Amino acid sequence: MSHSFSGMVMTVQGAISPEQLGTTLIHEHLFMDATHLLQKHGYTSGHSGSFDCCAAAEARWNPGAHPDNYRFTESDVIGSELQDYKVHGGVSLVECTPVDLGRNPQAVREIASAAGIQAVLGSGYYLEATHGPYLKNRSREEIADEIILEFTKGIGTTGIRPGIIGEIGTSDPMTRSEQTMLQSAAIAGIATGLPITVHIHPWGWEGIKALQILKDAGVSPDRIILNHMNTAISNDRYQHELLANGVYLAYDLFGFDHSALGL
Repeated sequence: MSHSFSGMVMTVQGAISPEQLGTTLIHEHLFMDATHLLQKHGYTSGHSGSFDCCAAAEARWNPGAHPDNYRFTESDVIGSELQDYKVHGGVSLVECTPVDLGRNPQAVREIASAAGIQAVLGSGYYLEATHGPYLKNRSREEIADEIILEFTKGIGTTGIRPGIIGEIGTSDPMTRSEQTMLQSAAIAGIATGLPITVHIHPWGWEGIKALQILKDAGVSPDRIILNHMNTAISNDRYQHELLANGVYLAYDLFGFDHSALGL
């Protein structure tokens, strides 16, 4: 598929050249609501008070201890943190919130633009636990067409286009539905030229399988990012095997102290 954005990076503010990206955070969430995953992650109850400094400290080790740690909808707070990022040289970021975690293109554009930060928006679906009933009987081609349409026409009536596909969710073990989402991402990635960013379950080892599914579908490894590799830091063999394929690895869990347990 030919388009006028070849060789460019699509942000929520429009297309830019790769040279304009500057210092970029590869995996962030500016607006997201993942509270429906709390039970899936084993949290049946949590802190019911305000998200104060004590709750924040506990969340660094126990992410689901407070439901607000799974919900990022306070635009002013996120905007303030982005200002700090900009002061320290930050220019751009990749906003990886998938459709089924409350992706909000307009909110992302407003937050990023107010802070003077360029944001690349994602597309596609997360873990099977978050897949809505409408996905159950859709083919990989139909899901791919949805992603392609978002890139060629914009998301809904917003005019905002995704600049990356993902984060596509995978569990450990990976489910059949999640494999379908990867295959859909591959079809859309080849059609649009967009790179694909994949959620690899922390403390899991499904990176090889996710990579192989995308490669088998025709995606070049240098168009693939495998995320959350902090928790695999003690397994050199696993990471070297992934890197030998030419894929990119993202170490994006800094700030979650529990992700450093392998160090």
